[in-house]
Order: sequence, then structure tokens, then C-alpha cells
Amino acid sequence: MGSAETLAELVARLERRPSPADLQTFPFVYRASIAELAEARAQGRPARDLLRLQAALVAAHGLLYASARVPLGRSITDLARSLPRAVRRARHSVLMAALLLAVGVAWGYLEVRRDPASAASLLGSGWLDNAEGFKQEGIKHGGSPLLGVFYFTHNATVAFNAFAMGVTFGVGTVLGLLYNGVILGGTIAVVREVASPRALLAFIVPHAGIELTAIVVAAAGGLEMARALIAPEWKTRTDALTGAARQSVPLAIGAAFLLSLAGLLEGWLSPSHLPLVYKAIIGLSLDAGLLLYLVLV
Repeated sequence: MGSAETLAELVARLERRPSPADLQTFPFVYRASIAELAEARAQGRPARDLLRLQAALVAAHGLLYASARVPLGRSITDLARSLPRAVRRARHSVLMAALLLAVGVAWGYLEVRRDPASAASLLGSGWLDNAEGFKQEGIKHGGSPLLGVFYFTHNATVAFNAFAMGVTFGVGTVLGLLYNGVILGGTIAVVREVASPRALLAFIVPHAGIELTAIVVAAAGGLEMARALIAPEWKTRTDALTGAARQSVPLAIGAAFLLSLAGLLEGWLSPSHLPLVYKAIIGLSLDAGLLLYLVLV
């Protein structure tokens, strides 16, 4: 059998199901076929023989240098492994993002408690109608997939803005965290005054832990990029930003997956009439599982 046929059969086997023996043989056959093609051209062999050998070499070259095709399951597995490492590597930024969000929540709550009239300027014109929706446990509807899509879209916008604004030396990320914290804290204060805190708790406990964790994780990626811009060390700022952004990609993608889960819970479970105790068990169990995953995996 000629080199062309040998190489073509080897490529076909490698495309179907590569074996260790074929993988070891492939480089030697490939190099031998290249040498044979050069020799055939020098000897002036018939064009038909040259074309057959060239076709086999083109197929082998494409197999050797083509980008690896990664299955979807492998991509998800790689993300599941890389997210905890990325979170732990950026732990200082994660803690800073959580602190900024907490400061915003505390300030918004205390400001509305001090001056209830400030709720209109902090929360917008529909603040009272939104608060009155929590006068009783279980919102009128029982959950909808469209609501899940809406919540995911809104929360994803918040998270990815916090991530992307890292290129503003972190100013946009910090302001975004504080602003969203103020909105949350002000809403809690208003509901405490005009509605039922228990109803609000029943709504947020299934999804809030995952949702806020996702926003903090995404914002931590933004803070990592900001730190690279502020203190690039021996690199140029462009190189430092590129490296930090590459390392922070798992944070952004992981936040997207977490927000999709939070959106599902917020659209279906949170507005349901399920008793608070069951919602709390589900929500806190998910939060504990997420924490163990990020810390221990």
C-alpha cells in the first residue's frame, strides 16, 4: 500500500475513534508522506500520483492543525471546575464587592428609615405600588417562565455591567454595586413601613442568595480588571488588562449560569403560595450548596 493510502486510512481512523497506537504512528507517517511528495515531484512522477498524495496530506494537515472541537458537556465540566478556582483566586475582590453591596444596602435602608420621603427619589415613582405588592405572602400569579426570563435579563444586565465597568478603573463597578445595594436596602425599608416584611422575605429567600452571589462574582471580575489597570506592575496596562480579563472570564460566565438558576427560582418558586418555611428550606439549602461548591471544590 502506498503512502497516500496509508495516510488516508490513518486520518480516517483518527477522525472516527483515535487509538494510542494511531496517535503515535501519525507524526511518522505524516513526515514520511511529505518526504515522499518532495521526492515524487523531483522525479517527475505522474500528476495523478501527486494529486492523490497531496489530498491525503491536506486532510492530515487539517487534522493536525485544526482547532480542537470541545463537546458541550466538556465545556460545562471545565466551567464547573474553573469557577471555584477563579473565585478563590479573586477572593479579595469578591470580599470587596460583597462589602460595597452591603454598604449600599445599609445606607439605602437607613436613609429611607430616617426620611421616608427620600424613597421617591431613591426608588423611583412606582416605589409605593411595588411595596404594596408585598402586603401578603404569595403574589397573585403562581409563577411564569416569562417572569424568569425577565428577571434573568434584568439581573444579567446588572451583573455584566458590573463586570464590564472594570475597564473604567473600577469606578463604574463600585458605583453600580452601591446603587443596587441602595435600591435593595430602600425597598426593604419601605416594605417594612407599608407592607409585610414576611411577604418580602417569602419572595426573596428562595433566590436572593444565588442572585446576589452571582452579582458579586461578576463584579469581582470587574474589580480584578480595575486592579490590573491601577497597578499593572511590570506589564503595560493593555497587557495587564488583557491578562486580568482572561482570568476573569470564568467569573462572568459562571455568574450567567447562576443568574439563570436565580431567574428560574424568581419566576416560579418565589411568587408561589408555598409556605415560607418550605421556601426557606429550599433557598437556604441551595445557598449552602453554592457556598460549599465555591469554597471546597
